[in-house]
Amino acid sequence: MEEYFSNRAQEVVRSAQEFAREFECGEIGTEHILLGLARDRGGLAARALDKVTLSFDKLYSSARTISSRASGGASGMLIEFSPHAKAAIRFAVDESQALKSEEVGAEHLLLGILSETQGKAFRILTSLGADPKVIRSRLFELMGKPDTGKFGAKAESETKNKA
Repeated sequence: MEEYFSNRAQEVVRSAQEFAREFECGEIGTEHILLGLARDRGGLAARALDKVTLSFDKLYSSARTISSRASGGASGMLIEFSPHAKAAIRFAVDESQALKSEEVGAEHLLLGILSETQGKAFRILTSLGADPKVIRSRLFELMGKPDTGKFGAKAESETKNKA
């Protein structure tokens, strides 16, 4: 799967693994991916989070609180992804394909996290008062592309039409 991920996205995943180890978790969760994205200061995802005043320090503190410590912690070289992290990555791949991108970038990983509403990262974002729709919108602004996805204009117009 690595060959489909940009260098930046691969670095985010490596960072996520480091956070899972640091928090002594038995698997990489969406919260660890979120921290990897926020730590990548030059990336579009981190810039989108900054635009809604979600600093790395705020996210780290919340992730530290919400992370589940595994009995015995993370062991071995490779830590598996949690079911929610796997779902977020699948959403990221879908977003990348929908945007006709050649590879899955870090920005797609953030879109995947925003789509995986059952993950801990989503709970962290909303508990800090962030609106996932606004984060998504800011990210698309930074990407210079129109948002027609799950939380975008298309979804909102469909909701209005049903009302």
